[in-house]
Amino acid sequence: MRRTATLAFLAAFCLFSLVFATQAMEIALVTKVTGIPFFDAINQGAQEAAKELGIIVSYVNPMEPTAEGQIEVIEAQILRGVDAITISANDPDALVPVCQKAMQDGILVTSWDSGVAPAGNKLFVEPGDLAAVARLHLQLLAAHMNYQGKWAIVSAGAQMTVQNTFIKWLKEEMRKSQYSKMELIATVYGDDVMEKSYNEAMGLISAHPDLKGIISPTTIGVVGSAQAVQDQGKQGKIAVNGLGLPSQNVGFLKNGAASEIILWNPVDVGYLTIYANHALLAKKIEGKPGEVIEAGRLGKFTVKDQDGLPTVTTESNEVFTVGNVDEWAKKL
Repeated sequence: MRRTATLAFLAAFCLFSLVFATQAMEIALVTKVTGIPFFDAINQGAQEAAKELGIIVSYVNPMEPTAEGQIEVIEAQILRGVDAITISANDPDALVPVCQKAMQDGILVTSWDSGVAPAGNKLFVEPGDLAAVARLHLQLLAAHMNYQGKWAIVSAGAQMTVQNTFIKWLKEEMRKSQYSKMELIATVYGDDVMEKSYNEAMGLISAHPDLKGIISPTTIGVVGSAQAVQDQGKQGKIAVNGLGLPSQNVGFLKNGAASEIILWNPVDVGYLTIYANHALLAKKIEGKPGEVIEAGRLGKFTVKDQDGLPTVTTESNEVFTVGNVDEWAKKL
């Protein structure tokens, strides 16, 4: 009898433990597309934060870099009943309806890297000061071009928030008098697909034999552009810089196909994103400007208003050159 009671207690305890385990807070980290090392680095930071906070982060990606692909992923997370969905948007407006659906179901929705429109999420984690980063890109490119000649932009998707904001600030910087002899001749889109980005860069080089520079605000685009310059033997004639991982650009920096690679630390972006989501879920903040998020090893971040969307910004930008790329390639 005593043995039966003990077994019953143990069975009940195991059942209770199983139920309790399934109640761990879960955040779905949704990227633009599968197979991108930049997003894998974001996830690395997200998993680091999850371990510290004792929560679950599910890393989920669409197969194609489209709004439709992300909508399918988000719908699946709604059905799973996750606590939060945090997204790098392929299209800031097209995702609003499905994000609102998630929020109506009691799921927290935030965005990072490439934001959703304000109506579709609670908070945005900005990967860096885009205005400052864009200015730096143009300043570095202009120096290689002697402040004169034709240059172009190889972007990701035409609807992707972070790239469009970056391009806006590039054009704002171009208004300054020192760039008066530089001509932005085209903005093309590789949709964060390597082959398309490469082909777009090759098309620019073919159509404009006197092209002197390319800026690409996307990790896939800058690799495709540097590869095109290398394949055409244009090192030293066309300067290329952009947002990229040092590990993907070691060879291009060393052979001159890329001049500089610039990037915020994606590991830190993923880490901050999860801490920000946890702070909202745990009711430590409401997502209002002026509130402070405590983010583990990164310290404290103050929420600001940015175009109607509460925003926190990382401050970990780095410039990778032939002189330091070997060191950084071991980390990113």
